[in-house]
Amino acid sequence: MTARPLLTAALLLVAAAGSGQAVRVGVWHGHEPKSFEVYTWAGGYELADGDGQILDTLRGTWTVAREGGAWRIGDRLLPAACLRPFLPESVLWVRRPGIAAEHHPGALCLGGTAQRPRCVLETSVERYLPGVLSAETGRGHALEFYRAQAIVARTYTAEAVARIPRHPGEGIDVCDGVHCQAYHGTATGSDTLRLGITSTRGLVALDSTGFPITAAFHSNCGGMTRGSEDVWHTALPYLVARPDSFCLDAPHSRWEKSASADAWRRFLAAQDAPDADALSPRERATARTTFGLRSARFDVEVQGSQVRFMGLGFGHGVGLCQEGAMARARSGADAAAILDAYFYGVRLDVWPSAGFPVPLPSSASLPPAGPPASSAEAPAAAIRPGG
Repeated sequence: MTARPLLTAALLLVAAAGSGQAVRVGVWHGHEPKSFEVYTWAGGYELADGDGQILDTLRGTWTVAREGGAWRIGDRLLPAACLRPFLPESVLWVRRPGIAAEHHPGALCLGGTAQRPRCVLETSVERYLPGVLSAETGRGHALEFYRAQAIVARTYTAEAVARIPRHPGEGIDVCDGVHCQAYHGTATGSDTLRLGITSTRGLVALDSTGFPITAAFHSNCGGMTRGSEDVWHTALPYLVARPDSFCLDAPHSRWEKSASADAWRRFLAAQDAPDADALSPRERATARTTFGLRSARFDVEVQGSQVRFMGLGFGHGVGLCQEGAMARARSGADAAAILDAYFYGVRLDVWPSAGFPVPLPSSASLPPAGPPASSAEAPAAAIRPGG
């Protein structure tokens, strides 16, 4: 029997007012720069020390540099400091050596030690998401894909903030790398991308207990998504294997790679498996990591001293298949249908500042997004491979 468990006709994507949840993002995580330049791109900024005392107002361009376990900001040397916005819409311009300038909305707080410096962006979830979608999907896609991806990225953030810390003890909710969700600032991003976020403002996907789901996503599933138990330790009822023919003609649907045949034989012996067909899903996931494969869906052909892997898909294969979702959107599917194809039995609610979650009224419906301000967009950027 075919069901549409994700969203009923009475509970379709609805934009909710008052979605001002905060998120702490570890920017340049693990690659904190020794120095960079900052100036106010929009609004205004002030410099505060670690105790919150205001020391100065950001005027012109300041150089920020690490000196041992402290930060030199302008002519001040501080163990901890924050560049805090005057206005909610303030944006900080940052330029690291040899890297294109970045725009970061919110406060940039600096601290840590000489061995483990820390750069934390404190901002709202809605102002953070354009940077995530820009890094994770690029430009040039259909609006309904961006709407679906916005809900997924917001839900991933909600789980990190409200349920499962990604970086316990580090003072951040998420990092800016693929360990969590890629984030490279908000300088890029199309009008359509931003509309996908604003038209789904506050919406997150919840499991049967009312908590945010593990909103996994990847580049390409190769025709079949994978159950969470095949990759991680837990079987989640909404992350089950489901067919997806929409991604089979996409750029990342097929791949090949060669490796040492001796290394492959040693791997099989360690798994007590005679050949690739005998590997369990978890063992295939281990092979993916061991040999640096694009996915765990592969066939193997031994050719003398080499072994050739011939595979399908790109990424762990769990949850939303981005290239499949893009194709569904191009074919006319809305965000509700896209999400329903990849997450079974979840529901949507708004994530308000006052608490989490708040049920939507049964009469809620999907508001029209309206046309983008500009239809001229650059070609889509490369999609990250996923976990």
